Amino acid sequence: MRRVVVLIILFLILVGAYYGVFYLYKSRQKSKIEVVLLKPQVIEYKKNEDPQNWPPDFPKMNKEDFEVLLVRETIYSPTWVVAEKTIKTKYSKSRAFKFFKDYLNNTFWKINEEISNPDQIQYLLRAEREGDILITINPFEKNYSIIHIKYEINPQNPKKPEPRQVFKELPQNFPDYLVYPKSKIAGFMEDKTKVYPVLFSEDDVKSIYDFYVKTLKNDKNWEIVYQNQNNFSSTIQARHKTLNKSLKIDILPSPDPKLRSINITLEK
Repeated sequence: MRRVVVLIILFLILVGAYYGVFYLYKSRQKSKIEVVLLKPQVIEYKKNEDPQNWPPDFPKMNKEDFEVLLVRETIYSPTWVVAEKTIKTKYSKSRAFKFFKDYLNNTFWKINEEISNPDQIQYLLRAEREGDILITINPFEKNYSIIHIKYEINPQNPKKPEPRQVFKELPQNFPDYLVYPKSKIAGFMEDKTKVYPVLFSEDDVKSIYDFYVKTLKNDKNWEIVYQNQNNFSSTIQARHKTLNKSLKIDILPSPDPKLRSINITLEK
């Protein structure tokens, strides 16, 4: 009798072990099946829009010289986003290269790689600031160029820009009244027709905007032809009544969240 009881107990243990292993296997198989891989979220933007994660001070390109073909943002994860633009331009390959290199140099990007050898079919700029940017320029028909811009960033933990040298010079004979009182001079660039000073200030956008509007209105030589202001940025455009030269002032965010960038374009 005792032997029968022992055999029954052993049988029950074996049956329990079998079903235990079986259900464990099935539950693991079920958990594997239920794992869903996250697909990248691709957002297509209108041609006149910027992706949400896009350098805020990226130059606004006029429609006469630049035609935006594609604007897209791919969100791979909350910490990995890639924003892209493809642009067709009337600029030659070398002129387009200079246009974007000037932007990078004047807005505190660190250029890590540049290729502009005339023997190379594709010109290239690779730089970093809050994120990494890659600008490639390829020749197109009738001396046009195709530009592809790829900007990669971790929105939750952007890079901290490296400190850059601050230059104190301004163009010769540049009007003192166009220098915002509470600002430091980052430097300037120029071409045959225009000068492009860059200033930085800790004041808010509205204070800087109000200063320039008041200054230009008080100076009877200038006529404001366009003005737009919000909490994020502002633009003022004016024309000199006697000299017939144009002025544009853009007040924008800068890589340093404490500073505002004052970008001035003054026709010679």
